[in-house]
Amino acid sequence: MSDHGATLTDLPLDGERVEVSKFSKVIKVAGLIGAVTLAASLGILFLGGGELRQSFSYSWLFACYYFFTIAVGGLFWVLLHHVSNCREKSHGAFVQYVTIFFYLLYSDSGNTGTP
Repeated sequence: MSDHGATLTDLPLDGERVEVSKFSKVIKVAGLIGAVTLAASLGILFLGGGELRQSFSYSWLFACYYFFTIAVGGLFWVLLHHVSNCREKSHGAFVQYVTIFFYLLYSDSGNTGTP
């Protein structure tokens, strides 16, 4: 179906490895940024005023809910792919499009039922 140009003999026997030393500077900078923002977040949470604390907590709740729904949605599509036992893209796409069709068909799209 498709030719990737690489065979099993082209790959190293012990697998490919990532050299972490190439990314050490990026890892340190990301860790530093994460530590500073975590300290600022904890400062706002524990030392902030009433309204600031309330809006901060709501923002965190919304952010966690937002990314959780993206993760669960991705998990749904992976599970759907495995349940349909897809070997090729066309079969998986068909099952996914049928699922989307029935979801849109039976979901309430804001119609009130009046003409």
